[in-house]
Amino acid sequence: MKSTFTQVIFISLSILRIKSYIKSGFQQPCDINILDDVCILSLSGFEVSYYPVDSLKMFYLNYHNCNSYINKTIFREKPYFKLKFLFPDDFFTIMMLDGTKGYSSEGRYYLHYAASNIIGEDLGYAETGDSLELASYIPPVVQETNVNHTILFLIFYQTEEMWLQLLNLTLLTRKNFNLIAWAQQQQRVKLCGPIAALQMLTSF
Repeated sequence: MKSTFTQVIFISLSILRIKSYIKSGFQQPCDINILDDVCILSLSGFEVSYYPVDSLKMFYLNYHNCNSYINKTIFREKPYFKLKFLFPDDFFTIMMLDGTKGYSSEGRYYLHYAASNIIGEDLGYAETGDSLELASYIPPVVQETNVNHTILFLIFYQTEEMWLQLLNLTLLTRKNFNLIAWAQQQQRVKLCGPIAALQMLTSF
């Protein structure tokens, strides 16, 4: 886990890069870069929460337990993404991916969930509002492989509202989801980031 000071510097630079990108009229590069250790982007204001099955107590994944081992049974229901108001009037895309090395091809992920066009203000209340669901939720309990998996929770900044959707998703395309290639196919929208990220370890 990176130091709090390092995280603040890294996150501040990411936010400044996005603001500079907006100010430039979207002419500067605004790329996707998935770090090996996404916990450096575990903002104190970024939180993923679940209601475990047969429990009234909410479970939280945040800065304090990023990269911890968590029982897979907690994640049978779709998670809630919450991020404090960085850009309350702008759009965001959220994704839940399996980033386990060797589980999918290089640069590809298992896509558990994705939604776009989430307004920053809604994200601040862990709501999705009138968002566009790109991939319905599939929990990380679909098969038993006895392998430790790294599950990523990512938030990307959108330059504008997205109108293209992920169509014809199959088990094969989910397992070999090429995030960067898909983002590059969006002609009107650029994704920046992730600007916030969390990860957990589990086995299934």
